[in-house]
Amino acid sequence: MLALSSRASAWSWIADLPDPWDQLVTVGPSRFDAHVSVKHLKQDDIRQTRLLEKLTPLLRSATATPSTCFHALWVGFLTERQRDRIGMQDHLQPQFRLPNRDYLVFEGPLESAGNWDLSPETAEADVAELMPGPQLMWPLDRSWFYASDVDSEMVGIAGSKSLIESVSAISWA
Repeated sequence: MLALSSRASAWSWIADLPDPWDQLVTVGPSRFDAHVSVKHLKQDDIRQTRLLEKLTPLLRSATATPSTCFHALWVGFLTERQRDRIGMQDHLQPQFRLPNRDYLVFEGPLESAGNWDLSPETAEADVAELMPGPQLMWPLDRSWFYASDVDSEMVGIAGSKSLIESVSAISWA
């Protein structure tokens, strides 16, 4: 399960990058060797959860820190009910800001992507379906970057050339 992160250094490097904010949230930072985008429209067969299922083994093998990843959740995407479900009280402010985007940052294993810190009384099956996957995600060693902006039909992956070649070779059928 994911829990809110308190490591500001885990996300401050992103805000300090010279890349335009819309690039960061759609394809990732330019500092990586390669980038790829994968379509994930809801009406398509490739939904974000299925996409994450297929990407997870590749992302896991491309990092030395799969047990410590950072999962950013855009607060503007959350409905009032979803804010209540993750315990987002009025005093809980976004930890990480880019122009036009404010995020809560959760920490946990790669395999927990989208498994937000829900209390037992609110961790019902219907709630999990209502919650979005991460909008941004990266491991502690910063070996790759996952970007799924709310205004994009694509998920962007940035990383090594070998990772991007492996992602590009996935069969989505």
